[in-house]
Amino acid sequence: MATTSTFDPAFAEFWDTRSEDFYERDTVYRELADTRIESKLKTGDKFHRQYYSQLPRTRNYTRYSDVTIHDTPLTDENITINQTPIIGFEIDDIDELQANYGLTRDLQAKVLPRIGEFMDGDFLAEALNAGLSYDDLDLNPSTGTNNDGVSFTPSNVYEIFTGIYRKLAKTVKKGLKNNYLFSAISNDLLAVIKQSVFARDTEWGDGVGKNGFVGMFAGFKLLVSQSLLWQGFINMATLPIDGDTITLTFNDDYGTTAVVIRFKTTLAAANDVKLGATATATRDNLVSLLTNSETLADGTAGTNYHNFAAYNGGFFRQAAGTNENSGVTVKIQGFGALTVAEALTAAADVWTASKQIEHQLFGARGCISMVVQKGITLEARPEPKQLVTNFMPHGVYGVQTWQDSKFRMCDVMMRSDGFGAS
Repeated sequence: MATTSTFDPAFAEFWDTRSEDFYERDTVYRELADTRIESKLKTGDKFHRQYYSQLPRTRNYTRYSDVTIHDTPLTDENITINQTPIIGFEIDDIDELQANYGLTRDLQAKVLPRIGEFMDGDFLAEALNAGLSYDDLDLNPSTGTNNDGVSFTPSNVYEIFTGIYRKLAKTVKKGLKNNYLFSAISNDLLAVIKQSVFARDTEWGDGVGKNGFVGMFAGFKLLVSQSLLWQGFINMATLPIDGDTITLTFNDDYGTTAVVIRFKTTLAAANDVKLGATATATRDNLVSLLTNSETLADGTAGTNYHNFAAYNGGFFRQAAGTNENSGVTVKIQGFGALTVAEALTAAADVWTASKQIEHQLFGARGCISMVVQKGITLEARPEPKQLVTNFMPHGVYGVQTWQDSKFRMCDVMMRSDGFGAS
């Protein structure tokens, strides 16, 4: 009879000298923002500018007749330094000592880029303040629908780009001489461009360069970002029943993360929305969850919703929701296109495909002002009675699209239901 010897205790095991790779996103705000005001805001929290809301037009003069004196009212606007993205983590000195590699150095390298990604998402969300837009009606004047997303294809992408160029050229005017036109786009749109016959002579290089630059197309400098603004519309004309759900799936560090929002008679777990007496009240409660209107701590229950747990809450850091009478418009910044689903009892209550939109930002360089009053900084503070150090990477900044710049940018509403999260 054969015997089996066990030599496992003699087998060596090895550990890597660093944690697994974390692939940070490309950020574009450094390349595209107008930062001239930064030197004026070393201190303080606001910088004011004024614009003439009605600048008089020229008239013909009639001799010996009074000239009409027109009002020239000034309107004030300002950029406010009111954003302070921060992440907190802690490391015990004994853990640092005994770890196989430097925990502080390793975590710092992976966490700090998240602050820049947050800032980039905020910058790109300024697409909603653009004075120009391009939607389905622009592409299809006789059959299209206003504010519906544009379906980009290899055969129409050049036509769309030239249509956007035409809009911007009429409003940017002299700015074209000093500021190149750019398009901050997703990889989804870049893939369509590369399939176009008009892009076959374009030198794309071997990958994404500094600040997301990938090449030129139809007169635009292309920069790729994974942090574009996304919006969708969930129909909810009928009151959901207990246990109905909607799902939003995000691009995450390693694949995707699905966040399931559940409608409940009694709040029981994170992501729960309380069923109201009517569909309208329930939609209001959904908006409250998306915006954390009750200012609840992570994972805690309030009156109308149970807040997201800490990790999932990060996806909704600056989310917006609007009750549109028959449904809710959801806006998520900083993650690009989402994949959405629903399990609502009413058959008609679904996500509207044409309203799933990834906002591509086109414009003239410098059309958005950004002041980074404090760059991305790692603050280290020891716990008084522990061998523990708290680390708090953060930044301080503000973003503003001035009145004189709104028509130097175009919100291009790309329909995203065909791809969503990867």
